[in-house]
Amino acid sequence: MKNITKILLIAMVLLAFAPAMFALEQTIGLRFGCSQPLNDYTSENSEKEVNWMAGLGYEAWLKDFVSVGIYPYYTNLEATYLPTKTLPYKTQIIGAEIQARFRPTKGAVINFNDGALQRIAPYAQIGVGAAYIDNGDAVNGLDGEFAFLAPTAGLGLSFQTKWNLDFDLGVQLDHAVNDKVETYPNSTDAFLKDAHFMPFVGIGYTFGKKGGSATTLYPRLLRNVVSMEKDFTLDGVQFEFDSAKLTADAKVVLKEVVDALKKNPNVKVDIQGPLSYKLIKQIYGPEVLKNRNQPEKNMGYFSFNEFERDGARYLISRTGYTNRWGWELYLPVAKAAEDFKRIVSLALDLGGMMVGLGGRDENRMSAGPFGLPLMGSEYDPWHNPIHAPLFDAAVDMTKPDFLGKAALEKAFATDPRKALILFVAEGIATHRRVYLDGELLGTVTSSINSPNLSLEQRLAIGSQRRNVNAEDGNAAIGLAWLHESPFAKDAEGNYITHEGETPLRIPVEFFRVDEAGNKVGSPLAGYLTMEGVSPATAPKPLKNIENL
Repeated sequence: MKNITKILLIAMVLLAFAPAMFALEQTIGLRFGCSQPLNDYTSENSEKEVNWMAGLGYEAWLKDFVSVGIYPYYTNLEATYLPTKTLPYKTQIIGAEIQARFRPTKGAVINFNDGALQRIAPYAQIGVGAAYIDNGDAVNGLDGEFAFLAPTAGLGLSFQTKWNLDFDLGVQLDHAVNDKVETYPNSTDAFLKDAHFMPFVGIGYTFGKKGGSATTLYPRLLRNVVSMEKDFTLDGVQFEFDSAKLTADAKVVLKEVVDALKKNPNVKVDIQGPLSYKLIKQIYGPEVLKNRNQPEKNMGYFSFNEFERDGARYLISRTGYTNRWGWELYLPVAKAAEDFKRIVSLALDLGGMMVGLGGRDENRMSAGPFGLPLMGSEYDPWHNPIHAPLFDAAVDMTKPDFLGKAALEKAFATDPRKALILFVAEGIATHRRVYLDGELLGTVTSSINSPNLSLEQRLAIGSQRRNVNAEDGNAAIGLAWLHESPFAKDAEGNYITHEGETPLRIPVEFFRVDEAGNKVGSPLAGYLTMEGVSPATAPKPLKNIENL
């Protein structure tokens, strides 16, 4: 029987396992390396040779850290008698190991946040096997016979990539129970009388369904495939323990979502204001603004709809981050130019205008006493959930236990309570420090000029600037993180924001500072307030505007 035929037979046995294991995550792969005898043949005039080794691999993952697999391989074992350059023995081996592999997913691993390489993990393998051994015509050898291998063991490092490809750098030790592999049986009392050592490089591809864990590295095994055509479950997005950093697995999951979005590009247009309902209804029809579960009702706040028009798919959500009635509309790229022209033309006919992010920022900052915080401005690595303005209303720390409570308790113990507060100033104060009676109170994160401040609100600044005090003037608003709120609380724990009908306004100064934290230049005058600038309409019922 030719060697290639023997290898193919073993490969067919290997593939026979696949249907039975299809319910599990699986890895198939190749191994290339070398082999060297580790046996009891010794001679001071001989040298054990190094030969090439090649093999296949198939494993089924019972858990994300343990698999069972079979690994067929082919190699030669031989030694050279140096005086005559002859071979005392030459053994062909076609073997197969059945092994359990243990590869941790946390602890002794290195995870990478970005890039192709996602994780480096050590692994260990242990098992048994069998080998077809051919010593040729050796008197004491095995001429085309099978030998039992025990133990078979391996160690190595696994390099896991975002493409579900694994690269292994490992070593394998196979011990033959029959002491006739090298044709010199029982020549010593060595423990490993007939063994061979095989360092190798392997490559494997993982596919199929997940095993018994929901934290496997590969996101497509965690949930339904990310689809822009139907709903899917997004699992595996988690943070590192006691940290605001996403786990490496979570970043892989989110990267898959990003890739799917890039393959299904849309152009987003925000349509905001009291006439937004009328505009969308005229262009896209009234049905797109209805509750998809209760069509007789209007869309709810922070809900979305999907619809088709001229064979193209659209997405619309009742959101906008402006504190006003409005929608965010996602246009298919192929239709974007045509639809955008229609939207703008009708908006201008209705008395609307085109605005950029500056308009959005003014609206979000003027929304109530805390504004609408923005990721990257108000929310960053230095502000965790305990600093959120609505934390006390959203989280009950008196509960005996809940997920994340320990982390929050640690934050309370080590990080002071900060307060996000709206301010009014005579000029834009971005990145300035806030001082109250000469003492540092906090830092400005966002600021912009606002046309929505009343003359009374601007005069309360006490500014000498004409643009602030003019009838048709303007001033700036903004948000600042303070070390603690200067507003007192009542017996029920609510901030005291008014004295009767008069809003409380606490005068402050806004300074630039140098790298050492020293004040630089002249301050801007302003005050802290919890009165807000513009009333919120975003969550109010659409019946207020559907017939405008």
